[in-house]
Amino acid sequence: VLGQIADKTLELKSFPIDRITSKIVLVNDINYVKAPDCFFKDYFKNIVGVLHSKDCKAFDIRIRTHSAYHHGLVLTKPLHHSQKECSPFCEHDDGEYGEVSIHVEPTVEFVGRIISLGAKLEVVSPVSVRRQVAETVAELSSIYTKTNK
Repeated sequence: VLGQIADKTLELKSFPIDRITSKIVLVNDINYVKAPDCFFKDYFKNIVGVLHSKDCKAFDIRIRTHSAYHHGLVLTKPLHHSQKECSPFCEHDDGEYGEVSIHVEPTVEFVGRIISLGAKLEVVSPVSVRRQVAETVAELSSIYTKTNK
């Protein structure tokens, strides 16, 4: 559930109902205020998932697919509604791949979605987003390379 905090910040928050672990207390003295028309369309316009990251801006992000299967997967199950195919999967001078672009904020949920599709997806640009994905993969790698005792 998305809702706005009823204080002077009016911050928008996500309340994952399936993760509530404490007793629920009913509050009856708060009036429901309907979101303005097109609010949610605008809210979700540039994100993958449900949350914006603080001070995060949307970029055109170019993603390379390194297998015909993964290229087809990304085309039939787009990462975001802004997705466009830049290059079909085929042989290029520098290898075999396809490319798509999307216009989104590089949120944690976006990075998670890229990583969830495995090593056959690569963020090509911008460099800052490529670095963000690489840092997350490095953190994961360090966890999995530790010896279990």
